[in-house]
Amino acid sequence: MSVAPAYTRTVVHVRKDRREPFQPAEFGLCLLDYFDIYDDFGRVECYINDNIVYLQPPPSPPQGRHTHTSGGQDDQHMAFRFQHPPFCVAHKIKADEKAALPPEILGRGVDVGVCIILETADDRLLMTRRAPHMRTFPGVWVPPGGHVEEGETLETAGLREVLEETGLLVSPEEGEAGCRMLGLWESLYPPVLYMGKPKRHHLVVYLHLQVSLTSYELQQRLKLDSSEVDACLWLTKEMAELVVFGSSRRASQDIPITLINREGEQSMGILNPKTLTKKMPEPGFEVERLTTGTRYALKLWLQQHYMGGRQSGRQLLGQTRINQVKMGRHESPLYTQGQHRLYTSEPATTHPTNTHH
Repeated sequence: MSVAPAYTRTVVHVRKDRREPFQPAEFGLCLLDYFDIYDDFGRVECYINDNIVYLQPPPSPPQGRHTHTSGGQDDQHMAFRFQHPPFCVAHKIKADEKAALPPEILGRGVDVGVCIILETADDRLLMTRRAPHMRTFPGVWVPPGGHVEEGETLETAGLREVLEETGLLVSPEEGEAGCRMLGLWESLYPPVLYMGKPKRHHLVVYLHLQVSLTSYELQQRLKLDSSEVDACLWLTKEMAELVVFGSSRRASQDIPITLINREGEQSMGILNPKTLTKKMPEPGFEVERLTTGTRYALKLWLQQHYMGGRQSGRQLLGQTRINQVKMGRHESPLYTQGQHRLYTSEPATTHPTNTHH
């Protein structure tokens, strides 16, 4: 007998025609197929209201005018990049296979997850390894993230997950002000059909947050939660380039990682960089790797990095407020310029340091 979640699920509603009402997204219905996105440049509008994330196509530009989708302070509508893996289960599954799924799975719809690409002052990104007992994507490397609870915005949900998984606390005022949306990702689990029939279907929202502390400073404040993660690392820009774009130059050094055991004791270890270059789960079981969605988010981050961080002030979760005002809700603006400091919820605990090979 399944146990109901202790939180109100946030789900996706969609419409293909802006003149029609929104409808709940169907479990197993490929969202990119639904929106006729067949290349790397597809975009949709996205906003959250009352525990529903709404997706719709951007408006058609007036004749003779071009509607910007990735920059410009005068944008009236903001559309975000939307992708899925080439092996997307929702795209690959046959109609009769989908119809044979259990009713409790088909009735789930599409859930919403949020992940934060947390960038330090020394250009490093925080990655966590999901604990081996997790029901979905065990043992793989991802940014901190998780579900959206009742009443949360996308950014407050992401910041809560950072705190829960790593012990790093961003104040709500600073965090909500600084989160920028990188892009959207469609994810199913298991991620490929040869690992089994789909059980979960998610829209993953990737946010970016730059902070003013270095990875060394934040490392002293880490307090990992062994119920969710069993390791973390600070990914360099060079390693991100290697795993996203590939290179004839191989990473020459092992990557330092922080480990945590079931007793909550943290220690230091190393990771072979080849682990992060693995792409596909092997038939029948998952392998330690960076998820395909994480690679996508890193690619968007690198593209932003090469542009010098030039982004529209509305290309972030402040757009949520804009759309909520249109729907009759008013909230204070979420965006101001600047970097942001982190704090810990309690003093960092010092643990014996061991090296694991």
